[in-house]
Amino acid sequence: MATFAQDFPHVGYLIRELRESRGWSLRQLAEKADISAAELSRIENGKRQRPSRDTLNRLASCLRVEPEMLLKAAGYRVIEQQQMDPEGYLYLGFRGLGYDEREAQTFTKAFLTASPNFGQADDRSGKGHFLSLLLHALFISCSEQTA
Repeated sequence: MATFAQDFPHVGYLIRELRESRGWSLRQLAEKADISAAELSRIENGKRQRPSRDTLNRLASCLRVEPEMLLKAAGYRVIEQQQMDPEGYLYLGFRGLGYDEREAQTFTKAFLTASPNFGQADDRSGKGHFLSLLLHALFISCSEQTA
């Protein structure tokens, strides 16, 4: 089974999808992350396959996603320091997609109501893989809406 990071050809593709889902130009994100537009272009086009951790952390902060998402997609080994409950994973996922706090809470509650076993030991799909698929579908949906 593919993981979220494997669903994208390289970390730059993921960054581009996130940037475009927010309606930002390449230059806008570069300025927010304090990197050159040329460097961001190299990352997004796959010419820089493994940007520095610092660069990925700055991009994650600007894009409002967990740094681990970009680090894993770039091939870095990430040590999980604490386990978050399923509600936390979902909430951060929705926030990372650009939803405001109220919307993220509403979507999270609706999802947990519809999927009561999400993140539990008897959820055979595994919360990480399932969440990856959910977020991937949401990214595609956001991209189609802005196109």
